[in-house]
Amino acid sequence: MQLLNFMNRAQSVFLHEKNIRHSCELIFDEILSLAESQFGLIGQIMVQGEDSKALFIHALSNISWSEEANELYRAYQRGELFFNDLNNLFGHVVTSGNVLIANRPHYASRGTPSGHPPLLRFLGLPIKIGNETVGMIGLANKAEDYTEEDALFLQPLLDTLGALFYAFEVEKSRYSAEQKLRYLAETDVLTGLPNRRAFIERVSGFYSQKASYFTIAIIDIDYFKLVNDQYGHQAGDEVLKEVAFRLSAFLNSGDLVARMGGEEFGVCLYDTEGASILEVLRESIAAEPIATSEGEVNVTVSIGACQVSSQRSADRWEDDLRYADLALYRAKKEGRNRVRWHMPSMATNFT
Repeated sequence: MQLLNFMNRAQSVFLHEKNIRHSCELIFDEILSLAESQFGLIGQIMVQGEDSKALFIHALSNISWSEEANELYRAYQRGELFFNDLNNLFGHVVTSGNVLIANRPHYASRGTPSGHPPLLRFLGLPIKIGNETVGMIGLANKAEDYTEEDALFLQPLLDTLGALFYAFEVEKSRYSAEQKLRYLAETDVLTGLPNRRAFIERVSGFYSQKASYFTIAIIDIDYFKLVNDQYGHQAGDEVLKEVAFRLSAFLNSGDLVARMGGEEFGVCLYDTEGASILEVLRESIAAEPIATSEGEVNVTVSIGACQVSSQRSADRWEDDLRYADLALYRAKKEGRNRVRWHMPSMATNFT
């Protein structure tokens, strides 16, 4: 009954928190008590690289016999403890997939670090999903010999942990898939910048900042159609990628840069000196030709910008983006390769 109770508790915690480590830690001391063992561990096999496997430690007894051991335990507390060397007592359990009972001290202690408290007796229990070993429980120093009956008694717990490990991997895969889908949905494939959708989603964060103002700007590559016509679309793509790189490299990490579509880029600047920054950015792009597979291409950009109060309601972002677009239209109409600002009245811009 006691075994069943904390198995149910571990499942409940995992279902609520999706945290396999916490689930293992929750039942670990009770496992030791139930198995009449002094110390032990619960580990899960993790793939590192293409073929390398390691045992990631979800629960561990605090046996501190040296500073090196203290550091290992601190790594465990940080959630960073892996046993990479499986050519030892613990590793034999996961590599063989078999229960290991070692009641002779000279055998039980094989593979333990120098200075480790002696393992007088050891019981290694593989955790499996079907026929695949996915982890282990290691128990040490029962007062009497470990037996096959001990292993059989704990088998329901191993089955439960196997199911939790499987659920954990499924959850990890689901989260990873969601992140990849989100990345694809929000990223411009050619330039690697956020796309228009991501720009619109993230721009609202600029309206709640502490600074008084921020800048929204639209940047357009001048005569880009001629670049495609003269050099070809591959060279045009190379120009787009290089302009995207220069924008990202020039602006601060907290600023927002996105490809809005075609040859247009959107920018949000936290810096209140947006006018000088955009002017220097324009000059820097014009100053150095872009090397493409079809030769060097001289590129200039036109920029339309709007200064926005950070106290302005975030649901007015469309108005502010339109103001920047109107300023861009003026920059192009006046000859391109210049920065123009939209200067609406205070009542229009800061309500």
